[in-house]
Amino acid sequence: MEMKTIRNLTEEYGVSRQKLQRLDQAGVLSPTVRASSGWLYDETAVRRLLLIVTCQRYGYSMKELKEVLSCPEKNTMAVAHDKLEKLKQQRRELDYLIRIFESGEELMQEALREAAK
Repeated sequence: MEMKTIRNLTEEYGVSRQKLQRLDQAGVLSPTVRASSGWLYDETAVRRLLLIVTCQRYGYSMKELKEVLSCPEKNTMAVAHDKLEKLKQQRRELDYLIRIFESGEELMQEALREAAK
């Protein structure tokens, strides 16, 4: 596989130059080559980028991402399990808030009907 430029990555994977720079600054994805003509990424770096993008799409924090990348075989499933549990907790909290809102909405509608009489 040939080396990919930032432009290649932007066009093929929808990753902005700024995002690549942030990933480099965070120490999770560095270009394979830093040349005067620009940054270049080899196949390994591109695969790493795809893992990063996938994890971020599922809401992984930078801390969680670093944990996965430190030892992908070992940490990916453990971090995924923790993330799933956090998401389930968030869903329970949202369900509770929705029930409260729906109850409040019914009470509000009843009060409006009474006021209109």
